[in-house]
Amino acid sequence: MNNLYQAILNKIRRIPGRIIPGIRRFPIGAQPTQPVIPFAPGRVYKTVYRNYKHDPKPLVFILSSNAFYTHGINIHYLGGYQAIMMRLIMDLRKSGQLLTGLVMYRFMKQRYPMIPKSGYRLYFTRYLAGKLVSDGVSQMPLPNKALFAMEPFVHALNRMIRPKVINKVTITQEESDRLTADMQSATSEADRISIMRGGTKQ
Repeated sequence: MNNLYQAILNKIRRIPGRIIPGIRRFPIGAQPTQPVIPFAPGRVYKTVYRNYKHDPKPLVFILSSNAFYTHGINIHYLGGYQAIMMRLIMDLRKSGQLLTGLVMYRFMKQRYPMIPKSGYRLYFTRYLAGKLVSDGVSQMPLPNKALFAMEPFVHALNRMIRPKVINKVTITQEESDRLTADMQSATSEADRISIMRGGTKQ
């Protein structure tokens, strides 16, 4: 088979030069044509994922995101651990620490290991579209949240993180000291991992 004939066949079949295993192939017209916008870490999004295996509309707590990959916790997979996820978010909000994706992941793995074990997922950002439904751990609320997406988890979490409710949360000195120690431990471990990988703290 000569090269010209093979080239014509490839064009007709629309065979890309490289196929990544495990990725569903979409028609050429369905591929994203606009720049891929990452999601904000620490916030919760109601999404639609076009490369899904089990959940086409995941509810995701974002750990980190760039134009290629989005790391997060799919809250739909937590089952009975959703209440623990809310407590985790409240702990992170009260920590007063700089929360990078790696720090949040190390903290939850250390203090609430059932959360990443049950719900951690890696998504291809180009196939993920979503609406912000909760500010999550952020102390800087973003406007225009999609309040219509009132899943029970989102509704309960948003009630918990309202400023008037946050101010009423009490915490013992012992719990405060333990939370600070756990967060510092997670931060130190995250820093060591970043240094070993040649990365920088953001």
